[in-house]
Amino acid sequence: METRERMKKILGEKLRTLREAKGLRIRELASVSGVPESVISRLERGLIFPRQRTLESLSNALGIDIYSLFEEIGREIGVDPALLIRGRGLPTSGEIYPPLPNKMRLLKVIAEVPCGKPYEAMEDLLGYILIYEDEYPGATFSLRAIGDSMAPQIMQGDFIIVRLQDDVESGSIAVVSLETESGFETTIKRVVKQDNQVRLESLNPAYPPIIVHPGERKLRIIGKVIGLKRYFK
Repeated sequence: METRERMKKILGEKLRTLREAKGLRIRELASVSGVPESVISRLERGLIFPRQRTLESLSNALGIDIYSLFEEIGREIGVDPALLIRGRGLPTSGEIYPPLPNKMRLLKVIAEVPCGKPYEAMEDLLGYILIYEDEYPGATFSLRAIGDSMAPQIMQGDFIIVRLQDDVESGSIAVVSLETESGFETTIKRVVKQDNQVRLESLNPAYPPIIVHPGERKLRIIGKVIGLKRYFK
């Protein structure tokens, strides 16, 4: 099998393993990453190579490092990882410029997500924010808040820091994926577990809670909100 085909096969297998380790179905990964289900399915079967934006979206949603992933693949197929990275349109570690401030790192902002009525989050790689390396342990990605249902704690335009995880303690603010008639939609809510139901609560009392009963529709925890950044103009 030629190198290109081996790389597609190995990359697909690794992406599938990482998705399953997070407990995500293809549909759910598509919802949080913004990558269509059909594309994820073809990638995991080793039929296609991901484009740069697709790869970045999936790596953020799965909480993985692109460079480490390609280093593993390079070792398995006996190819310089730098060639694989450049082949996907990404800079190698030695080409990233300018250098970041001491003890800081970039966190990708992958979507704008409503804090009100659930609405499908569309990945558009809005940019990056700078955070200290030890400021938000486990931070995976950032989302930009839309709406005022989580005010005053989360305001329009805030950058929400998220740690990817599939469950949270009751009372936590989380990014959730909720099943609707049109598919899974993403929103930010306080998750309150009580008896045999889950309440998705807004912090703004003007918005009523969303009650989710087991068996009626599916609810998936995408990640816990562990902080935010607010910039004044």
